[in-house]
Amino acid sequence: MSDPAPQDEEQQLLEQWRAEAAAPVEGWNFSHLAGRMVEDEPPWDVAAMTRDALSAARHVVDMGTGGASST
Repeated sequence: MSDPAPQDEEQQLLEQWRAEAAAPVEGWNFSHLAGRMVEDEPPWDVAAMTRDALSAARHVVDMGTGGASST
């Protein structure tokens, strides 16, 4: 048996995309995407990038990120 024609593959992908686009999504419920896409951790280190940026800063403002005391 031969492989499906490129148009057939494109049609299948288009139908899958339409089904995904029609899936009900309410608020932040993305459960219909579970298992569809799995990624590794990003190749950057946010903590190291933040330390580098702060090392040259003269002033820093904590905008309620949980790192400042209220006293």
